[in-house]
Amino acid sequence: MRHFISFFFALLSFLPILTQACLVYYATFPFDNDKPFVGKIIDNGIETCSINMTYNEHWRWQALENEKDWEREEWAWKPWHFTCTKRLWQGNMKGNNTDRTYTAELGVGLRGVTYHAHGEKFWFNPDTVEDVAGERWVYSKKLWCAGK
Repeated sequence: MRHFISFFFALLSFLPILTQACLVYYATFPFDNDKPFVGKIIDNGIETCSINMTYNEHWRWQALENEKDWEREEWAWKPWHFTCTKRLWQGNMKGNNTDRTYTAELGVGLRGVTYHAHGEKFWFNPDTVEDVAGERWVYSKKLWCAGK
């Protein structure tokens, strides 16, 4: 019985680790407009959203979107949209939230990330490092991760 109780308390000590939330964002943007911007959002160990698009592809899409609105006089910068899993969030929802889908987008300059998950909206600025030797920008952010 004593060993069972010791085992039980040892198991309980791991519970906070297993329930700890962790959101990881990582992306690279090459200096070459024909090479893809590649990024991932990993939510509690599961890749929920990703993006793989060149600057030139985004520019063409953005131009087409602006052409649809002929009455607008100003050019409107369009966000970069991630492709997200169709899997629905299975956990508990806060308040009256009912949206269990995942969506994500980047704002102008790729500096602001908006992430919808768990019925909530998260917004953050990733840390940015210029990798001159690798000819790219590297973006990263960890939120709520243990040992951060």
